[in-house]
Amino acid sequence: MTMFLSKVLFHPTRNPYETHRILWGLFPDMPDADRPFLYRMSWSKHGKPNEALMQSRVTPNVGISGSCKILATKEFKPKLSNGQILRFALCANPTKRLSSERKRVPLLNEKQQLDWLDRKIGSSVDLLETQVAEGRVLHFWRKGVAGKVFTIKFNGIMRISDPNQLVQTIEDGVGPAKSFGCGMLSIAPA
Repeated sequence: MTMFLSKVLFHPTRNPYETHRILWGLFPDMPDADRPFLYRMSWSKHGKPNEALMQSRVTPNVGISGSCKILATKEFKPKLSNGQILRFALCANPTKRLSSERKRVPLLNEKQQLDWLDRKIGSSVDLLETQVAEGRVLHFWRKGVAGKVFTIKFNGIMRISDPNQLVQTIEDGVGPAKSFGCGMLSIAPA
């Protein structure tokens, strides 16, 4: 499976929902398609986003779209093998559903967050070392309604146990809130 990784320079916006809409503008021929991309924001020292790493199924439009500009794009075709050791990074929205309300609530306890991560990717990897690096609350507005998403950054080391499943997980993303910059699992040689 071939994917594309792009570095996108981003002019800060206060609303992460607007960030998603602007990035979608890099795919003008796919307005009604399923989301063809995942992304993760980098944050400046002042807490404002300034760069996004974007993973997409198709090549984004190079150039300027609204408030962002693609700095570089490269093809990404992971060649993974059973037993391979990799470093990983993931910004995620660990949540659980309250059965009585069918509402998602954030997992705030580190052990619950690590258990959530293991449930989400543990069928394809063995997590050898995992750190919860940072938590952040994103406030958004959509159609006049305010909301918030609690994000966590995970970093660590994994051993692959099912390469095909891991590639599928990378392509699909991990967990909810993908339109808010969550779910993009990045890997690199350890």
